[in-house]
Amino acid sequence: MIKKKCSSCGTWNDGSSSTCSACDELLDLRKKEYERLKKLGKLPIEAKEHILFEIKPEYPVWRKTVLYIIRPVYWLFVIVSGFFLWLAAWVSA
Repeated sequence: MIKKKCSSCGTWNDGSSSTCSACDELLDLRKKEYERLKKLGKLPIEAKEHILFEIKPEYPVWRKTVLYIIRPVYWLFVIVSGFFLWLAAWVSA
């Protein structure tokens, strides 16, 4: 059975528990640091799924529709352009 040692009081706890049985501190140091940063309001910025065309829920319907249409057209353009650049480099070599 795996046991975790509390960094605050030094008590050994069951490996499946997330808090210390003696002092009720968090046993996972990453989670403890996350909670500390959350209290301070200094959480790291999370990576966005679509940086170029972020579609936020508060956008009006017309803007969401335009972005949903433009996004695949943009990626198709990037893919085709990349292919032709690769082809030009391959032919010239």
